[in-house]
Amino acid sequence: MKIISKAMAIVAVFCLMGISCIDEAVIDANAAKVAAAKEALSIPAETEIDLDLPLDLDGVAISWASSDEEVISNTGIVTRQPYETQVTLTATLSFGKIVDTKEFPVIVPDFIMNIDDAIKVALAKEALFIPAETENDLDLSADLNSVTISWSSSNEDVISSAGVVTRQLHDTDVTLTATLSFGDAVDTKEFTVRVLAAEETEDLAEYKEDAKTNLTAYVEALESDGYSNEVWTVLERIVNLGKENIDIAENKQVVDSILKMTKDNIDTLDKGHRYFVLTISAEETTIQQGEKFKVNVELKNKSGEDYEVFFDYLFFPYIPGWHIYHDYGLSSYDIFGKSKSILEAGSILQPPGTSFQNNEWELGSALKLGNHELKFRAEFYFNWGQEDQQRIEVWSNTIILTVQ
Repeated sequence: MKIISKAMAIVAVFCLMGISCIDEAVIDANAAKVAAAKEALSIPAETEIDLDLPLDLDGVAISWASSDEEVISNTGIVTRQPYETQVTLTATLSFGKIVDTKEFPVIVPDFIMNIDDAIKVALAKEALFIPAETENDLDLSADLNSVTISWSSSNEDVISSAGVVTRQLHDTDVTLTATLSFGDAVDTKEFTVRVLAAEETEDLAEYKEDAKTNLTAYVEALESDGYSNEVWTVLERIVNLGKENIDIAENKQVVDSILKMTKDNIDTLDKGHRYFVLTISAEETTIQQGEKFKVNVELKNKSGEDYEVFFDYLFFPYIPGWHIYHDYGLSSYDIFGKSKSILEAGSILQPPGTSFQNNEWELGSALKLGNHELKFRAEFYFNWGQEDQQRIEVWSNTIILTVQ
């Protein structure tokens, strides 16, 4: 018993050095227990199926390590390869302070597909057919000549994996993938199916008209006294965009979603201009190209109420009196989204050389020649963290800047 004698030798050394002696009888017993478990431990020398790797044998703990986990994992899962493979499984046995190992070479035979299975799947794949265009639900076969078929769809909203078709307001192409399997053989086949556009029903068309009428009435009911030309222009754009999106909506649910989103945007603009006013001014509105241009910016709370405000944008100059950082985005595009940059170079919100101090923006000197409409836009949240929290958008008046 090599392990026992080695353990006894260690004990003897400890004793000679004056170190506390370990009970020799305990070491003998533990070593014998591990040796017996090692002798008894056995697994098949060849396997095609998963192995049951014991983790305990008569109280001795066993852990396993594989030389090739892609073939046999540390937990005994077997994955056959196209060629015969030998894997070494190493068992580590431990009890008390006694540890030993045992290696098992295991052969995993190669994986040979049944040729008859492969032919059966190939014939089913060749015979499988679905139409290239459809207006109706599809009958997606789950079985063909005993070959099992499962389906997946690239767009479940148009054709589900069960073949249910939901027509859109435009022709839509969907890829259906069939997975065919029999025995050990597996293959796939793809079909591109065009779902023809659905004609808009009279009911949906009427629903859209009602939604657009609702939107118009919503705007007319606003307390719009004091709206500036800038606010009216932005409001008109919001409403027109909402109506355009309603016109192309594919169902009533989408119409409802667009209507709600458009009303929310209107509320954002309306509340901002009822409760706050954003004013910009400049001492000089005609400058020579290369000169710097200063704009005074002032945001006032005209409601007389105290609101918890959170400003959320890209840059945050400090506004004295508000005791919170705030951002004014320099508008280098008009509200219709068409680019009308007043700058020769630089990013939209932070042109080179711009600065903000004491409520005053200083624009860089890279301004284009000509007349420019300059406006500012403030965006923030009001009643932050409360149930009635709402995003606010405020547009300033417009300054005509002439660069000569």
